Amino acid sequence: MLFIELKHQPITSEMITLTKHIDEITCYFNHVNEIHQEISRNIPNEALPYICLAWKNHHFSYRKKSKQINQENYQFFLDCALPLLNIDDEKEKFQKNNEIFEQLNSIVRSSSLVETVNSQIRPFLNSCKGQITQETLILIIFYHNHRAYKTGKRKNIGPIELLTDTKLDKHWVEFLLDAIN
Repeated sequence: MLFIELKHQPITSEMITLTKHIDEITCYFNHVNEIHQEISRNIPNEALPYICLAWKNHHFSYRKKSKQINQENYQFFLDCALPLLNIDDEKEKFQKNNEIFEQLNSIVRSSSLVETVNSQIRPFLNSCKGQITQETLILIIFYHNHRAYKTGKRKNIGPIELLTDTKLDKHWVEFLLDAIN
């Protein structure tokens, strides 16, 4: 690691700690690999790039700024992929496409996690005027990971549930009280 070669003690210490936890930090890559293997078993390899590009454009088509372009790209890539699926029945093609999109939707995208965390903790950090303790930051992170979304397609599901694929049986405050006691 280049950071360790700097031989700057605080950086070296942090990098050693980070290296020890690299499997935990990148655990979502295993999920991506499983999804790729599952999709690859069910569709021809030549259709996979087109399906993934169609999904990506469909996923971003909600954005107002580039909505039409993404919708057009979605349709183009889908039109390229469907003939390669070797399925004659239109209904079956539609169902297969939806199954693949559902699998791709379950992938946790790390940049989205970082952006979400930043947008969630920014109000807390702004109110503290930069004077935040490590304990407060840990509490904010705990809240963010264990609170359930209130709206959208992930309503009543918490980020930690998405990451671990384990259903939380209590409210985040109850988990916090358990940790304190």
